Amino acid sequence: MSSLELYNFIILKYGKRELVLTELASKLSISPKSARLLTQALGYHRTKRTSVTHFNTFAANKAVTQILPKIKVT
Repeated sequence: MSSLELYNFIILKYGKRELVLTELASKLSISPKSARLLTQALGYHRTKRTSVTHFNTFAANKAVTQILPKIKVT
């Protein structure tokens, strides 16, 4: 999964409240802590978007670059 696909996936699924954090983590085959770091990198805090993060900022985030290779979409 590319960083753009991940960016859009989180916005569409987590941002629209189709998935909660634990469901997002299991869908991406990562830990809930990693899923929380990804959502925080996008500007979400407890399912509410507190700030707008552009794709370039999200893709350059250190947590995102470390977690991205571990993701396996199920």
